[in-house]
Amino acid sequence: MLETGKRVNLKYMIFAFINRYIRLTPTVAVMIAFESTWLVHMGKGPQWEDFVVREYKNCRQSWWTNLLYINNYVYKKEMCLHQTWYIAADTQLFALSLIILTVAGKNPSRAKAIFASGIILGLIVQGGVAFFRNYDIIIRQYPDLILWGIPKIHHILWWLLSFGMCIFIILIAAKMYAPSYHSSRLESALYWSFGKNIFALGIAVGIFGITQKIGWFARWVCEWQAIQILGRITFSTYIIHTALIRMRAGYMRSPLFLNDFILLTTTVGDVALSYLGGTVLCLCFEMPISALQKLMVFDMDTKVKKEVTEKDMKTMDFKKNTSGKEQILCTNV
Repeated sequence: MLETGKRVNLKYMIFAFINRYIRLTPTVAVMIAFESTWLVHMGKGPQWEDFVVREYKNCRQSWWTNLLYINNYVYKKEMCLHQTWYIAADTQLFALSLIILTVAGKNPSRAKAIFASGIILGLIVQGGVAFFRNYDIIIRQYPDLILWGIPKIHHILWWLLSFGMCIFIILIAAKMYAPSYHSSRLESALYWSFGKNIFALGIAVGIFGITQKIGWFARWVCEWQAIQILGRITFSTYIIHTALIRMRAGYMRSPLFLNDFILLTTTVGDVALSYLGGTVLCLCFEMPISALQKLMVFDMDTKVKKEVTEKDMKTMDFKKNTSGKEQILCTNV
């Protein structure tokens, strides 16, 4: 946007946020309605009160925080659909990014300084919070990454930068999570500041490699049609999967003696049922609502682009007229 000179005004910000809100919220709302009504009546078990009824009560109490995407701050202990904390955080960061883009768009000469300040501030805030509150480290298991570059040296750099950085962070976490190891405040602060950002940088390098048509088998897997189909239902699967896990835990009537085989069969069963439920949720709600959203948003998008184009044209005409007057003035002088 900065390179092409396009405007990022208030109307564009509102349009972008509404577009995202309409795309995400209906599916979340359907799942909240299900967990606050029908879920509690779908079975009984020794742990049903702890795993299912508690979720039922939480959803009836704090459902509105999910719809406003503030559930990671309000009613944190009584959170409904606890997995949606990430959607709330991501939505808040999305809104913040729109504000930053708007400020950078109005001050293109200071755009680099604005972006750099945002990155540095994010590192300082994460590290400071972890240091002063003495937080333990956190590591998430993200999917493996893909390739970058065309020459062989680029392939080597891709492996080092993508997988290398991610594995490096995981190995550090493995050491710090050892029962005999106690991390200091400074170590935790450094990990909180740089760990997730280095991991994200590795993922970004991997994704960039895919866009450059590099990646061999990894790129083939990512471009496989079956994977793309699963990708379309991933959001609905993400929203519904915890309800299935809660039901399984609530039904359990005897202790589970964990070994590799039981862990494998349980995981495969949870994944299969989650994708099956996600398919139903996606076909019945997410896709129809997405189609309606495109119809509703099309007119809004057209109006916003028209207004932005008209403003750009007026600005260009003003500059031309101003430059013409300056030339006439110089000639007279």
